[in-house]
Amino acid sequence: MKKRIITLIVAICLIIPCMLGLIACSCDDNKTATKTMKASINPELTFSLDANNKITSISYGNSDAGRLFANVNFVGKDANTAIQIMIEQSAISGHIDLNGDEITFEFTGEDVDKLKTDVEAKAKEVFNKLGVKITVKVEEITAAAKHTALVATAKALAPEQDVEALDKMTDAELIKLIDKKQKDYKDLAYDQINTIQNGFDKLLLDAIDTIRSTVNELQANMDKYGDLVPETIKTQFKQAKEELDAKIQEFLDKRDEAIAKAKEVIASHKDALVKAYKQEVSKAETTFKSHLDTAKAAGTMTQEQYNYWINLVNNNKAA
Repeated sequence: MKKRIITLIVAICLIIPCMLGLIACSCDDNKTATKTMKASINPELTFSLDANNKITSISYGNSDAGRLFANVNFVGKDANTAIQIMIEQSAISGHIDLNGDEITFEFTGEDVDKLKTDVEAKAKEVFNKLGVKITVKVEEITAAAKHTALVATAKALAPEQDVEALDKMTDAELIKLIDKKQKDYKDLAYDQINTIQNGFDKLLLDAIDTIRSTVNELQANMDKYGDLVPETIKTQFKQAKEELDAKIQEFLDKRDEAIAKAKEVIASHKDALVKAYKQEVSKAETTFKSHLDTAKAAGTMTQEQYNYWINLVNNNKAA
């Protein structure tokens, strides 16, 4: 098995602003995302979680994740189960260095202490069952860094939004916006999401920015002159606002149309993604089973653990 550099990062916010992985707000607070968990073991997944640490949505951070987890429904599962599935499938597909790896966790946000403890323990448990030694590192990020990352991620997911308005949002508001936008991309493959997000209808977005600048300029004049504002400026302001709203709606409609078409494509190609995953498992099977045999012989893996992983490999091949 080719050695791969593997890092597991679980983050309460989307720490890498340029990540194009992707996650409606519910009236039930327990079903509304309050935090985001990013996990990377070469395949990269981003989970949105509710107050009970249940997955509300998932996004693929790269093509490996889109291929390996195309047929996995994480929504509704708890964070521990999601991490277990991710590590197990990454292991049997050859994406984990069986000679040992380092796991890094990064947490910030609302009520994350239990999540932090539980997920770290679950990762250790799964790697222990695998007979692979790991080094666990827990790193903290500042509130300011978290907010900046959330703003950048929200901007990437919602380019029609005003950056200044996003910056004034609270972290909770940004997480809800990210959750809503990411839900739109549910079930899409990474490459599809990347295509939709990068440069999607740039002319339309440029038009929105231009009109927004006009609106801001007119607003500044109205604030400057107060009750002395001429009717012509008031009329221009009203017209500019209406034009801005219309352009934003046009952008959203085109975006929704692009997402709908992409979902039709992925539905027809999902079997191919699952087939690709099975092929990857098949290629890694010999090395993986050799590792299991060695671990069992060395006494670092019990017969029960050995049977667990062998059954997991066989089940994934048959699924």
